[in-house]
Amino acid sequence: MKHYFCSVYSKDYAYKGAALYDSLVKHDKNFCFFIVCMDDDAEALFIKLNMSKATLINISDIEKEDAELLKVKSSRNDKEYCWTAKGSVLLYILNNYPETDHIVFIDGDSYFYSDPQPVF
Repeated sequence: MKHYFCSVYSKDYAYKGAALYDSLVKHDKNFCFFIVCMDDDAEALFIKLNMSKATLINISDIEKEDAELLKVKSSRNDKEYCWTAKGSVLLYILNNYPETDHIVFIDGDSYFYSDPQPVF
């Protein structure tokens, strides 16, 4: 069974996303990690890292499909907006990546020390 994970990262926390990705590479042989980039700097970094099992999504793509999310952006600080976007992120992935039959949202500072199969 292929495991689908997702998280959101700004440039300030991108290094945590790289560590989480590496832990998945070490402990899960069949996964896809959707990384939502909250800014262009984070996206540029993840592109440079060339993560073959990651799918990068810019938050602007999600905002184009979710007008309600975009409406609240100016009333939230960056961290609050990341938390607010979680539901929209999951819906976007499920609606735009039909192969994704399930998904686990992972806090950005998580790390796997063994096979994540028990989560499923």
